[in-house]
Amino acid sequence: MVLRKIMAQEKLFLVALFLGSFLVRALFFGLYQRYDDRAWLAFDSEQYHQVALQIALGNGISTADCQPNFYRLPGYPAFLAAGYKLFNFSVEKTLWLQLVLASFIPVLIFVLAQILLGSMLLAKIAAGIAMLHPGFIMYAGTVSTESLFLLFFLLFLCCFFTAPSYRILLVASLFLGVASLIRAVGHYILVLALIYFLFMRSQRIKKIAAAGVLSGGWLAVVSWWLLRNYLLAGAIFFHTLPGLHFLQYSATYVVQDLEHCDYFVAKKKIFAEWDRRVEHAEQKLKRPVTEYERFACAEKLAYAYLFGHPIVALKHAVVQIMRTCCTLYSTILLYVPLGTVYGDASLWFKAKLYLLPNAIHQGLIPLIYWELILFGVMAMGWMLLMFRAVRDKHARMLLFKILPFMFLLIGITLAYGCARLRFAVEPFMIIGVVYGLFYRLSSSSACCIANVF
Repeated sequence: MVLRKIMAQEKLFLVALFLGSFLVRALFFGLYQRYDDRAWLAFDSEQYHQVALQIALGNGISTADCQPNFYRLPGYPAFLAAGYKLFNFSVEKTLWLQLVLASFIPVLIFVLAQILLGSMLLAKIAAGIAMLHPGFIMYAGTVSTESLFLLFFLLFLCCFFTAPSYRILLVASLFLGVASLIRAVGHYILVLALIYFLFMRSQRIKKIAAAGVLSGGWLAVVSWWLLRNYLLAGAIFFHTLPGLHFLQYSATYVVQDLEHCDYFVAKKKIFAEWDRRVEHAEQKLKRPVTEYERFACAEKLAYAYLFGHPIVALKHAVVQIMRTCCTLYSTILLYVPLGTVYGDASLWFKAKLYLLPNAIHQGLIPLIYWELILFGVMAMGWMLLMFRAVRDKHARMLLFKILPFMFLLIGITLAYGCARLRFAVEPFMIIGVVYGLFYRLSSSSACCIANVF
């Protein structure tokens, strides 16, 4: 097996990579992030924490008021709950455990880069970038799903892009299933993976059988959650978050644009319409609506605005995707005036937030500048990669393999854009940059790209 061979050949490097990654993340967490509420994201972290508390207390996957949880997926709360049980409900000690797991991300990026590029040297450069990547450092110790999802997503990718066998595909599907219970994007990734099989040239497995193995393994992991939701809510769904998410962002932006009003005025108006729809549904059903039905009303209302005004909706979708692509992770380290980054301030004003940073702590300024430098290098590396793809078939095949995943993961941020929503795209960005900048360092680069397709 390719993964086992890589591990055996580069055992010392991988151990050093893991220890170096852990040291960098531990320093950031220990010196800065573990104090006050710096490890907590607004809104999201508290919800995960409350569900985790209920799981750890034996109340099942429920909210703080002991109602069934449908709004958040169970994967990350289950991880937190395991840490709470293990460390007597200590959030900080649980985050130290998460820090250890997050330190394996550069190791897996090394493996993935070696599989995709076929060069040990280029893979080591990619791993070095991943070890020092600001986003990976900042979110390793944050109460959020990013690091845990990326860990299982990378495990899936490493298996999926290895020369296929049914056994490896089954393992890949199990990893994707776990990732799907952390972030609800696994079903989209599964569809994309099945499309990949249409282009597969391997004689070792049959396309239909391989698709069955991949789908069956994934379904075996997620089916219990879908069945639970069906039994409790009468519908098959992963979570109820999309309804509120698209309503308060995408649809509200459309109303704001059409009526030339403030965001909060537009939000108040559309939420009032949501309440009226819920009330109408209750009158029709002659009973209070369930949580699922309430958020389904929100989703239908959001889609009515989006499909009713497609040009306006598309404009705001492009804006949000650009914010996902271009905003820096170090925004969370800044004192930022309300509405500055996502408001109507000029591009130059936003750039000055990073060029002349007003950081929460002065010791964070080097990290902010390091991200600026890395962002510039990665932009240059991708321009070189695209230029090389005109004449280099290996570059084209690399793009063929990674761009669909990148477009998918970036595209689903069309309602609300921020840096952490491109977290799972960063490994592809790093690998593309390494090939774009350093392909001449290895004559064997990209030799493995054609193994699967």
